[in-house]
Amino acid sequence: MLTLWRAYQNNERAPRGHSDWWMLFGKLKDIRPWGPQDRIDAFTRDYLSRELERHPAGPIQLEVDLWYRDGPTTESEEILGRALAVVGGEILDSFRLSEIKYHGVLVRVPNELARRLAELESPLAIADEIMSIRPQSMARFDPLAPAPDLAVQARAAPPAPIFERAQISMDCCSMPTDEEMLDGLRRLLKRKGRLTVDIIKRARSVPSTTAYLRRFGNTRGLYALVGYSPPARRVNEFAARRRARRVALSDELTERLRVVGADVTQKPSGARLTVNGIFVIAICVVYGSRQEGVRQRWSVSNVRTPRDLTVVARMDPDLDQVIDYYVVPDIAFSRCRFLRIGQTRVVSPLACYRRENLIGIENMIAGWSPRPAEDEIEGLDA
Repeated sequence: MLTLWRAYQNNERAPRGHSDWWMLFGKLKDIRPWGPQDRIDAFTRDYLSRELERHPAGPIQLEVDLWYRDGPTTESEEILGRALAVVGGEILDSFRLSEIKYHGVLVRVPNELARRLAELESPLAIADEIMSIRPQSMARFDPLAPAPDLAVQARAAPPAPIFERAQISMDCCSMPTDEEMLDGLRRLLKRKGRLTVDIIKRARSVPSTTAYLRRFGNTRGLYALVGYSPPARRVNEFAARRRARRVALSDELTERLRVVGADVTQKPSGARLTVNGIFVIAICVVYGSRQEGVRQRWSVSNVRTPRDLTVVARMDPDLDQVIDYYVVPDIAFSRCRFLRIGQTRVVSPLACYRRENLIGIENMIAGWSPRPAEDEIEGLDA
């Protein structure tokens, strides 16, 4: 897993059969072995620092959560006891609860060990048997103490306004009915004039979008239940223009290849050509982006679908004309999520694949993708 994580951080392409890991890694901040910062969190370190200031000479009691082991084994607890004895600490009590896989130990440690724990330098901070170290729980009760006086409890009852607010808060936490959820959405629609996922998400007067989707399935059906008809999506003119350019480039390549006798199958979107049934060409049209103070750059994404060759048309966004072409083999994308053209200070890795035009490209591709022999198509007679 760590090898895959390092590959993801280096923007490498997911190995075959591991693309799901890349989707998971996109939601994570870090993957690392369980270490000192995990066993002793910032809250515990702050607690230790405060206790050392308040009691510079006395020991400190802590709770240690051990990794639970099935069976009656106490090996982890014995290892902890020996480690504490070396530095002058001791185990005061321990508790195991198999139903929740819990094994906790109450320990007393000298100040010097507490100081080293706060600095994550103690051997206990890297002990494999320890899951976490935290302050001692402070809840206490005396089983021999007499029962509390009910009259005292009555006099100590909270004032009515506080009690009423608490009841309102409890009511608000209860699960609303379908009709209550829809009524809240109708009021939101009346107030905003329209509904979107973002509007519902930001509104505090209605449940979350996740709650609505779990209850009603999808936004289209939800909007219909409250009488809202969302406007039709506007056509993205830029996407339509890029698609038209891609289809035109696909048509030109198809015509050139058929002239030299190649069998070409074309996708309606123009994004892919299959030559002689075995050689796959991806078609890409990039318009680039411009930022203030930075030279314009074009990015070519590494598509996940299999292909042998990618033909890229780099466009001038102002004139809507082709600047040049790049005929890129699949191996150029093997370790990159995307490649850039037009970067400052850096020569583009695509520079060696640049072409002014498409003249002669049909002969080059035809040489890479020979037609299958007749026996490969129909099979040999026995």
